[in-house]
Amino acid sequence: NFSKETRKSFTVFPYGLKEYQSRWYVVGMVENIDNPLKFGIDRVEELNVHDQTFEKDPHFDMNDLFDDVVGVRTDREKEEILLHFTPFQGKYIKTLPLHPSQEVVEEDDQGVTVKLKVRPNFELKQKLMMQCQAVKVIQPQWLAEEMQEIYREALENYKK
Repeated sequence: NFSKETRKSFTVFPYGLKEYQSRWYVVGMVENIDNPLKFGIDRVEELNVHDQTFEKDPHFDMNDLFDDVVGVRTDREKEEILLHFTPFQGKYIKTLPLHPSQEVVEEDDQGVTVKLKVRPNFELKQKLMMQCQAVKVIQPQWLAEEMQEIYREALENYKK
């Protein structure tokens, strides 16, 4: 994402397309950057198509890029995330998992605890915020604290 003041032109060597929540992204390499980047197609303001060709890295696999991510962006390492859901929401989350790695660790009359193995990011936090009072982050502690801060800031919007 570039602000209006820092928008730049550069050549993207496209490797593929990725869809997430009805938004399409082009995934590709940019000169002098070692990792593939993702660009929201709807945010492209100008496009120049060139005849230039490139040799795709034969070891690059788009699936590897997104297997352990909710959404499309993150720079974090993969972690084990433990979440506890209320009994009602637990039934729902079991039928519509947050991520394919999700597994039920415990289920009783207090609710459902699930484990994810993902690289935490903004999109994961958004999905947790959608669950609001029905979910509690058990681990990692840093994510529990970030969610608490998000809810504190949200509560401030209602204090007037």
